[in-house]
Amino acid sequence: MNLHKNKYRVNYKHDKILKHELNAYSENNFSNFCDEKIWNKTFWMTVLSSIIFSSFLILRHRKMLLRSYEEQKMSLFSETAFYFSFYDDIVNSSESIYNIIKKMISDDRTEYPDIINSLSRFNIYQEVILGILYKLFLEFYFKLKFIIHLIYSFINGEHLLKNTFGFNNLSSEFVFLSTPYNFYFFFVNSLLGIGMGVLCGTSTFIADGSYISGLTCMGFLFANFRLRLLSRISSLPLRENFALPFIWINNMILISIIKYTNRGNQKKKWILLYFTSVILLEFWQFSVFVISTQILSVYALFLFGCEHSKLILVLRKLIFFNMIAMFTSYLLHFFNYYILLTPLPQIGVSILLSISLCKILFKREKFSLLYSFTSGIISLALFLVFKLILNPFSDHDTHVFDMLKSAIFGQEFANFDTMIYKMGGSEFSFITKEQLEMIKNSGVLFIFIPGTFLILFSIIIDTANIRASKYFPYKNIESSFSYQFEDCSQINDEISDSSSNSSIVSTAASYSPEAAISLKQSNVHCFKNNLQDEYPKNLKEKQSSYKNKKNLLLDKFYNINFENQDTAISFLTFQTIFFCLLAIIISRLRVLALPYIAVVSSLFASRKYLSFIFNYYKPILLWIFRIKYNKNKAINPNKRYFNNRIACFIFFATSIIFLSFSISKFPFSEIQTGLIPENNASSSKSRLVGWINSNLPNHTPILSDMVVSATLRLATKTKIVTHPQYEHIKIRRRTQFMYSISACISLKELYETMQQQYKTEYLLLSIYRCAIPRGDKNAITMIHVTNFLDNINHRCNNQENIFQRTCWRIQLDSQSRYFDLVYRNAHYSLYKRKPIEDLKLVQTNIFVEKKNYNDFSNFSFKRKLLDWNESWRPWIMNHCIINDSFCPQNMVDYARIIIDIYNIIDVSKLLYEKAVSIFPNSSYVIFNYAEFLDYDIGDDPKRIFEKYNMSIELYKQETSKHNGLEVIEEEFSSRIKLNQSYSLKMILGFILFSEQINGRTEFVINKSLELIFENELIKLISSNFEFKSLIRISEYLNSNKIINIDFDMCIVSLAYNTCMISSYLKTIEIESLRSKTIQKKYPSWLIRTVYNKLWKFSKLLDPNNVCIIKYWNLFHNVEKRKIDFIYSFFLF
Repeated sequence: MNLHKNKYRVNYKHDKILKHELNAYSENNFSNFCDEKIWNKTFWMTVLSSIIFSSFLILRHRKMLLRSYEEQKMSLFSETAFYFSFYDDIVNSSESIYNIIKKMISDDRTEYPDIINSLSRFNIYQEVILGILYKLFLEFYFKLKFIIHLIYSFINGEHLLKNTFGFNNLSSEFVFLSTPYNFYFFFVNSLLGIGMGVLCGTSTFIADGSYISGLTCMGFLFANFRLRLLSRISSLPLRENFALPFIWINNMILISIIKYTNRGNQKKKWILLYFTSVILLEFWQFSVFVISTQILSVYALFLFGCEHSKLILVLRKLIFFNMIAMFTSYLLHFFNYYILLTPLPQIGVSILLSISLCKILFKREKFSLLYSFTSGIISLALFLVFKLILNPFSDHDTHVFDMLKSAIFGQEFANFDTMIYKMGGSEFSFITKEQLEMIKNSGVLFIFIPGTFLILFSIIIDTANIRASKYFPYKNIESSFSYQFEDCSQINDEISDSSSNSSIVSTAASYSPEAAISLKQSNVHCFKNNLQDEYPKNLKEKQSSYKNKKNLLLDKFYNINFENQDTAISFLTFQTIFFCLLAIIISRLRVLALPYIAVVSSLFASRKYLSFIFNYYKPILLWIFRIKYNKNKAINPNKRYFNNRIACFIFFATSIIFLSFSISKFPFSEIQTGLIPENNASSSKSRLVGWINSNLPNHTPILSDMVVSATLRLATKTKIVTHPQYEHIKIRRRTQFMYSISACISLKELYETMQQQYKTEYLLLSIYRCAIPRGDKNAITMIHVTNFLDNINHRCNNQENIFQRTCWRIQLDSQSRYFDLVYRNAHYSLYKRKPIEDLKLVQTNIFVEKKNYNDFSNFSFKRKLLDWNESWRPWIMNHCIINDSFCPQNMVDYARIIIDIYNIIDVSKLLYEKAVSIFPNSSYVIFNYAEFLDYDIGDDPKRIFEKYNMSIELYKQETSKHNGLEVIEEEFSSRIKLNQSYSLKMILGFILFSEQINGRTEFVINKSLELIFENELIKLISSNFEFKSLIRISEYLNSNKIINIDFDMCIVSLAYNTCMISSYLKTIEIESLRSKTIQKKYPSWLIRTVYNKLWKFSKLLDPNNVCIIKYWNLFHNVEKRKIDFIYSFFLF
């Protein structure tokens, strides 16, 4: 009998184990099927949105591809030029990759006279990778084209040797590799487009495969893509443009880990998260703070008790893998200790220690308010202790905390570092009212703000429920998402809704392998099955104890929640809130917050998540409005089905409304505005670079501010002393020294410091470092920054007059001739330090030291400015005329800038008149002088007309002379530079002034037509002009020398001027018909042909320039519509 009973027990246990295994098998199969379906939807949403975003970014800025490589480099500014210079070093070097890397490790160009390891100091691995890739792609392309030419030659049998061995130039038709910048351009835009695709994929993934959520996220991302709001992609080489896609990938991996902790592929995800963290840390120095907020977000959820035992494992692994990534980055940066002193390791170690200490104190890692409070306090205390201990050794990021203190606590915490960042505009200040208004106009805040409150409130309720379960355990606790079929009926009918029957039946028990197959065939939606970690093993025993414990108040509160908020969504919300706080304090970090604001907002376009939110808060609303609802009341199945279908329709309609709302906010202003990105190229910058490359030996050290130094490193072979990578304490000191020149450092100290400390002869000053911008009175200027110099001896003792400061005194003060002005144009002045043996100065009475500050003796700067022989003649006669081929242009351009910046007409008048006397046959000088007389002086109209006419005649002579001397072009071009585009501006100036004085008379029309039809550029454009691509336009502009970077950055001006002349010809077409004289010489068909050619040319260059929009109605009989802008955007 006992044997029979034992056999029966064994069989019973075996059946029970077998049943459990079958249930587990079916659940795993069903879950795997659901996971695969979600990942497939996520993948396709990511691919689709990546293609759309990448195409949009490339199309939006494609006009940059028109330019020559030199002009493309000139368009970069400050840190973007600095980072790109390392890429340029690689692609333009004929040395091996090993030697190039070796030079970077022993770099004597970047912080002269010091030798530094650039790979250790800067985040430039992306430039190294792209440089190597470009060289490899270029080599492969040459070989491929060689083979193609060889095959083509054999097939055609002509010019075999010439086609095969004569090929040595890369065809510009392959725009991807036509210049190194183009390769860089396509890579960065594509990378950021893929990153934005990952954001849309994240939205789809976290909403359990909702395409509508992904599309809504795309709509909100586009809605915020305006005026550098969402990204700074217009400044390509910024570090965040490389790092942001990997931040989004990194967070998506962590979200999938949190969402599916118990899946078998977690190891691969952790490894992938490790690699993305390494890339982040290598690509962007601020990434340590990004990863820190990621850890803090998970830790905050852990303290709130969200899936406590699961998150503690995730948190430990997250910290562990990020610590390993940090040490990997430490090795890749050649043991640069900076990263070890950042908040990242301090936060990670503090959290791990607090968890370990709480485990000792509480014996078990189980959630309670006391546990969370203790853990939080311990981790905070440990972080502060670590910070205090390491603070004396951490000087690289002190300026970051200074910025935060200044932004939060006010101006009393401001110093030189904080002020120099604020001088750059709003990017490093609090987020501005204008930026908030643009975000508001996108519509995303109308969903994000209430949605975030709903999520946060649900987290608080879940925490309260977990805490209440200690006294009223395991009542109606389910997993986070409703498990629904397509008709929205509940899958898990085993879980009772009755308050009297609060038993929880495992969802696994209700499935068999056959049921799983049938569910798969029915395309059932996926679900989560995360029961609370604190569930007891024997529910029935716990139920009986619960029935004896009733508290009406807690019972009502507890029954509010029948499902928990998804922990992955909670993490995403906390992460977004951290990013929002950073964006509020430092406006530039909105690039972190806005993408995730779009993702969180798009979540509410998911039908399933809307259903969850409705079911979650329905009991609250019923309780608030005192509406009684009996869950146990029997409902007709047909009525239940009808109600479910109505609910599904309402949720689906709401999703479509949110999707339509996001799409409707698309910023057409991005399409309507010009398509050229941030462009800092200028003729002054180009002429400076050309002069330095022609007149100074390679590797000459030059002291300048960090913005100009970046350009020098990129466009010349000189060595620089400062640069825009401001983190290192040594560079911060050098930057302060440069700003002391904008203050009142003594010239003797400046001279000696350059000689002894920096070992450089040349000092390059930008005019904007010696000027106060006109306009916004609240703007932080150079004056404000120099008031915070650490060395009070360099401050100006309330000396506000700019001409009394060192940057002007270096030229005007005849008692202090330590330097010679060797080059000047409109924006830059280059000084050379005199040899000691040549100094013949009276050193006394230059400055008087009083109470640790400088008080320069005032001198009559007004008299000095008007003193030709003393202040201006040495530069012009001793240097400009001798070695500057653009001397006439630079002289009058500088006269113009004196008016624009300082508003001193007398000085400009002096320089204009001297320029006319020295260069009487320069069309550029005469035309600018005519404009000066016209707009600034208001001189005699006859004299002005004479000057305009003279400038045009001189240009004709220069052109004919140039054409006649093409044989000796090299000799000629060294002295005179022509620009065909500028001739159109001269013609327009003449026409506008003539009509203003004389009206549109037959004489004026005839003279204007003569000037237009005799212009060489207009003849060129009107000849055989049929271009259908940007490449052909670029070839045309460069081959016909229409664009001359050394003279002017004139693609935009060329488009505007051709449009203006075209519209002028269109308007006078009818009037010309009335004059037989005009018709005989310029028939209407000729006028019509020319203005149509010019109009088309202008549209191809810049379809959205001001002139095109203004005169669109004139040529098309309708105002330019949205469809016209879209057509121009995609097809021009």
